[in-house]
Amino acid sequence: MTEDPRRDDRDLLVRAGDPPRVAWYTAYRRLLSSHRFPLLFGLAWIPAPTILFVVFWFVFGSPLAERRLDQDGARVQGPVTDVRLNSNVSVNGEHPYRVNYEFLDLGGKKYTGSCDIFGKGQANELQRRGVCTIVYLADDPAVNKLEGASYALLPWWVFVLILAFAMFGWVPLAHALVSPLGAALLFRNGVATMARVESIRPSGGTAELALTFQTRRPEEVRTLCRSVPLSLCKALEEGQEVAILYDPRKPVRVALLRRFREQIE
Repeated sequence: MTEDPRRDDRDLLVRAGDPPRVAWYTAYRRLLSSHRFPLLFGLAWIPAPTILFVVFWFVFGSPLAERRLDQDGARVQGPVTDVRLNSNVSVNGEHPYRVNYEFLDLGGKKYTGSCDIFGKGQANELQRRGVCTIVYLADDPAVNKLEGASYALLPWWVFVLILAFAMFGWVPLAHALVSPLGAALLFRNGVATMARVESIRPSGGTAELALTFQTRRPEEVRTLCRSVPLSLCKALEEGQEVAILYDPRKPVRVALLRRFREQIE
């Protein structure tokens, strides 16, 4: 005699009672394997734009510091100590001139600084005069630039584009890491019971189950169980009872007990 596969859920609940109390991080680690693709995609995508952002931020200057210098910067005169072509930096194929200078802050403390400028004529003029006007932050004189020059060689929107590019990796990675967490905590804290299947609605490669069950209070709860594999739904029909886990603090959060068994054990 062939055993009715629809009895598996009830038998499983009778055998299992409440689910085994494994550590939540053990359940999380096993559930994480089902999110392998977005996890690997995010880990592979993120490094390039992140490294690019950090390098641009420190090599080409922070646009946030640029804004503070323009709005709140103090201005002083200081001697030019050196002017030379900076061949280590290139923007649109053009190398800037690195101008080194010294200045005293409002407290009389001496600082040295450097700033990249474009244009040979302006560089020669500063070298000939030997004096320049420096703009610096009073609360952090180490952040300074020449008046009229740019502290950041790249505009702010370049950094925004890099961050937007990085988000294509951060979003699937965050989803892959956070999604199993709620399921793992449900497995750890959830209560097992039987629920009545009110309807089965296929959606793509999965199905959505409308369930009704009684909590321990008792209280009747109607809720939806989404993303149920069609392979599990083949043995189900409307009006049948199925073993579920529900969150006692928020009973509308449910999952099929068999599904958890397959993923974690």
